[in-house]
Amino acid sequence: MQRSLLVCLFVEYGITYQTAQSATGRVWLDRNIGASRVCTAFDDSACYGGYYQWGKGVNDDFTVTSAVDWRTDDNDGAIRSALWADSTSGTICPVGYRVPTQGEVDAERNTWDFSVGAFASPLKFGVAGYRQSTSTGGIERPGRTAFYFITTVLGGGSSVVSLSFSGSTEITSSGNHRSRGYSVRCIQSTITLLQLQSSP
Repeated sequence: MQRSLLVCLFVEYGITYQTAQSATGRVWLDRNIGASRVCTAFDDSACYGGYYQWGKGVNDDFTVTSAVDWRTDDNDGAIRSALWADSTSGTICPVGYRVPTQGEVDAERNTWDFSVGAFASPLKFGVAGYRQSTSTGGIERPGRTAFYFITTVLGGGSSVVSLSFSGSTEITSSGNHRSRGYSVRCIQSTITLLQLQSSP
């Protein structure tokens, strides 16, 4: 059974974010970071939001050191993974929220049937495509394929795990380059939630 809960959260950089409760019971932001509205269709361009390189902040410039990774001093990705996993940093997600792990994303995708199910869920995921990791930085596959960065690093490689889906193809979590620009959706930290529940 799918459940949804919308609560006015805050306004940041002119965007009002609310929350949505998924079928797993977890609370997420209702839209992608940088999106002006919740998706009204899975290919609604107004809900795509920004395209962020893995581990960067919401206002950081898009830079290309190589097609694989934009940063050379964090080869194993530990610094950036920890930053995006920190619900107190406010780097990419608002305080109290963070970028999800592979386990959290897998739990959600197991409740969907392809991109139609991802959009039909309370989380209203859209298909924004991605930004190329080249000097041109062009947008590829908008309206056709979704790519969402998560915090999980592939061991020893230059890739990180991302959530991707397109049309009626299988929803997968697989490795992709860190220098590409992908969508980001934030999940509420369970630590923060427990603190709120225990407050007088």
